[in-house]
Amino acid sequence: MQDYLKIAREISTKISDALISHLAKNGYNGIVSDNAENSKATHQVDKIASEVVINILQDVPCRIFMESFQYKSHPNPRFSIFIDPVDGSINWDRGIGDPGVCIAISNRLSEIRYKDIEFVYVRGLRTGDIYCYANGEAWYENKLTAKNWPLKLIKPIQLSDAMGYLKTGYGGARKQLDKTLPLFELCKDIRAIDNSAMELAELSRGATNFIVDARDLSDGYNLLAYPMINYIGGKITTLDGVEIGELELNPNQIINFVAASDHELHNHLLELIK
Repeated sequence: MQDYLKIAREISTKISDALISHLAKNGYNGIVSDNAENSKATHQVDKIASEVVINILQDVPCRIFMESFQYKSHPNPRFSIFIDPVDGSINWDRGIGDPGVCIAISNRLSEIRYKDIEFVYVRGLRTGDIYCYANGEAWYENKLTAKNWPLKLIKPIQLSDAMGYLKTGYGGARKQLDKTLPLFELCKDIRAIDNSAMELAELSRGATNFIVDARDLSDGYNLLAYPMINYIGGKITTLDGVEIGELELNPNQIINFVAASDHELHNHLLELIK
């Protein structure tokens, strides 16, 4: 497992270095995408980051699944690695939010479910904050203070006192509001930066209390941080109440989901949505 952490740190550091170098030369020029009409299309920064990943993993015995790029595999793989090299490409292009690198690893080579993920690593490209789940433990590394904190069980909270990330971006506002309007009215506060991995990571340390995405836009990579939510006693399901952990990890599958820091809050959210 220690090798996984070493690989993840190398990937995230070199992606960060490459993107910062590119930014220093070109500045923020707005969205640079293969298809300007499709906000989910591959971006220039995705290509830069993916090249870094392939260079690092070319001789590592693993199966590689990376967002927006074709699957690759070593002839004798020992584990499967799932990577969103720039979670929040649009935010990076615009210089907002906290786009991140998200990496998840399973020792299984086929029929992998979310609950089969043994290692998760999320690093913010703007904050430098790191969240990690490994060897059955989870922790948070804060770049500003150079301190580490273990993630822990989060106390239950009422919806009226809760802050939520309610996503309305990528043109999905109508679908989101049709499903979740009561939550906008009943919770204490609403935010969203649309960097799914980082949002789930922030939920794992109690920075927010719930996340709902009902836009038909989140793919399988958006839920790679699942083990951290499970670790802190939280819960993630589909809008129909199916446990995310039981779903097969299909990177291209669209999944609407409800995540919360405790089961009671999650059940309340699900009731309101239904």
